[in-house]
Amino acid sequence: MAKILQTVPNFQLMLNDEQFRAIGHVAAQWAFLEDTINREIVWLLKREEHKGERVNFMSRFSTRTERWRKMASETYKPEPSRMKEVDQVIGHAINIKPERDAFAHGLLGSSGLFIKLRASHVSEISDNQGQPKYIEDLACRISDINVEMTKHLKAIERFFGTRP
Repeated sequence: MAKILQTVPNFQLMLNDEQFRAIGHVAAQWAFLEDTINREIVWLLKREEHKGERVNFMSRFSTRTERWRKMASETYKPEPSRMKEVDQVIGHAINIKPERDAFAHGLLGSSGLFIKLRASHVSEISDNQGQPKYIEDLACRISDINVEMTKHLKAIERFFGTRP
């Protein structure tokens, strides 16, 4: 028998529709970024210079990006501008990740206050971070990193003749 979909959650979060949409946009942009980085890592692992190497895709983002940087530095020696792109994407992603994490791991009240919890106790409250406009701006800044990554992948394809 097919499971009936639950259309109304049992626990209502105190978020308005604009906040839900904006947080979803942040989550979707970040998911695309991580997927694209992981795709390049897989492509690098298939190359001769990395045969037999493994990457734990469940590891921390910073661990994966350091591994990506190391593999890319070996593979992109003949094309240093590719390495510059990798470093740029990693730098921008690492810089923006704490803001993304705040929305992925924090709470947002209906008043627009962003509430960060530690051990079930409020540790930080911010007036402006909970505003949909601020959250959408974060999603757009992550989108800018996705554009950098897309340009990088197109350059790899042109240089190496294969698509990551």
